[in-house]
Amino acid sequence: MTPEVDDNEIESSAIAYRALPPEQQKQRLVELAALFFRLGLVAFGGPAAHVAMMDDEVVKRRQWMSRESLLDLIGVTNLLPGPNSTELAIHIGYERGGWKGLFVAGLYFACHDLGLGPGSAICPLPNRAPSGVAAVRH
Repeated sequence: MTPEVDDNEIESSAIAYRALPPEQQKQRLVELAALFFRLGLVAFGGPAAHVAMMDDEVVKRRQWMSRESLLDLIGVTNLLPGPNSTELAIHIGYERGGWKGLFVAGLYFACHDLGLGPGSAICPLPNRAPSGVAAVRH
């Protein structure tokens, strides 16, 4: 038999975020940006490594959510097509900071990738320019 759940307990973290004073909202967004910028920069090993690092940071160290909540979000990301770790970062951002948190977490987690592709095409190794880029650069 499952325990009764009070409707007041179902309130989303994103809704609770809107009830915070503006200073605390800003602080949460700064925390999200710092965390996901660092995770996006240092997390090598693909989605499995990213998810493990997010579990360590979000559940164990910062205690922003329970392990069960994180596992629910992982289940949702597994149902959606696309990069699981980026989707998980976006979901965590939404839970922690509402719509603004969704964008902050997603952009700061992926901003390194957004610069690597064009950066490597524009600044290739000497004497190793890809054929398509060589014509544009000269």
